[in-house]
Amino acid sequence: MAKKREADYGEDNKVTTRNDFIKAYYPKGVTTADLKLMRLVISQCRKYDTEFYEYQFNIMDVAERFGMDKSNLYREAHDLAVRLFQCFIEIPSGGKKKWRHVFEQAEYSSGIFTMQLKEDMRDLFLGLKRGNFTSIPLLPILAMKKKNSIRLYELICQKFMSHYPYAGNATVITISLEELREITETVKKSYDHTGHLKNKTNRRSEERRVGKECR
Repeated sequence: MAKKREADYGEDNKVTTRNDFIKAYYPKGVTTADLKLMRLVISQCRKYDTEFYEYQFNIMDVAERFGMDKSNLYREAHDLAVRLFQCFIEIPSGGKKKWRHVFEQAEYSSGIFTMQLKEDMRDLFLGLKRGNFTSIPLLPILAMKKKNSIRLYELICQKFMSHYPYAGNATVITISLEELREITETVKKSYDHTGHLKNKTNRRSEERRVGKECR
């Protein structure tokens, strides 16, 4: 039986992952809420953890933080838990494809999500080595409305932190069209320039904002 730990919604929570998790491939049906709840669970992992714990999250707390539509909340909560329990991700690694089942437990009942990461995720979230992981503030992720915004934010944070920025020093990062295609899952589509991705965010202001948050 998994050990239980009280869920933490703290302002200082960070989603700390091995760098290659940031470019993971997801099933086609994954939603913004799916990514948010997955990140919320990952943010519960602590630096010296050696195992994954079971967490419970109240649906009303989750809905408030995720900006979920409350008119059909309980049905959506059930569907969200089912999608995450069935969710596999693919981690790009040396040209080889490896699909991983993310959750050992993802249930919803009586207003409560019960979540636990699968042991196969250990090398992505526990015992990470310096220089090969990124810690991303959780709260901005929970405030985002589009899954591509979350993916882009995580990539910007990863690139920003790889430069080891210091206060007062300007940091320039570059995101290639190929990288944008990867994280937005448009690799097979004939997009010739970034405008085709229909990114509604002002990229310059987003990079400045993220730069401050990732420090």
